[in-house]
Amino acid sequence: MKKILSLILILFLITSVSFCDAGPKPQISVTVDNIDGSSCIIGLLTRSSNEDVWSGWINVIGDRQADDRLNQFNDDVITKARELTNDRLLGVIVADIDSDSAKVNYNYGTPNEFKILVIQENGETFISNTVERKAFDSMVKFDLKTGIAKEESIYFLALLMFIKTLIITLLIEGVVLWSFGFLTKKNLNVLLKVNIITQVFLIVSIAFAMNLLGILLAILVFVVAEPIIFIVEAIIFVSKLTGHSKKRRLIFAITANLVSLLLGTYLILL
Repeated sequence: MKKILSLILILFLITSVSFCDAGPKPQISVTVDNIDGSSCIIGLLTRSSNEDVWSGWINVIGDRQADDRLNQFNDDVITKARELTNDRLLGVIVADIDSDSAKVNYNYGTPNEFKILVIQENGETFISNTVERKAFDSMVKFDLKTGIAKEESIYFLALLMFIKTLIITLLIEGVVLWSFGFLTKKNLNVLLKVNIITQVFLIVSIAFAMNLLGILLAILVFVVAEPIIFIVEAIIFVSKLTGHSKKRRLIFAITANLVSLLLGTYLILL
């Protein structure tokens, strides 16, 4: 069953990438922090043919807001939004604010260079510094308190993911190690070294893929890399663990990796 699902996923990815309009699209996820009110207007500003003029970016598919959502703001706020976007309000998003934070997503032909426009319910306006998108799936945070918008590094997020997954994996595989009767200092050392090496390989590969072509390529890399890790860890555990037969070591390796696979899949989907 697992092989069938993996094959379906790979075929879907290949098909998606093969057709220019059906393939993965660059996206921009904007999170605005330290914002007041219950809702706000958020938009992207891009350069027009005149380098000094910034207008509202309107190529938003699936996130267009109905006029009635804009009408919840007073006329002065809407007038200000029209002026700041050069009357290009089609692409602005009315976002709900939760715990002083709002998040919106832009997709399909997203700009490489932009500013973020935020208008609060009271009419207070914020325009960020210029942001240059580097990642395929770009995650940008705009802190109204500092006035700075910054794209989050995929590799920094990957480092956090590595730390989290390594700790969780060591805990789970440590329990499996104990249940199989391999719990010795030497075997724990083998478990630690093996997982550091394989987790670095996996996380770096996924982060590179994510930065290059987004989540779809990252999933494909995960599907390809996981069996390689499975085999490598099995070989090392069989040859390096002590205290029981090679057959028992192999069964441990299979069990530990299956648990890690389920956990890894869950984390990647998150």
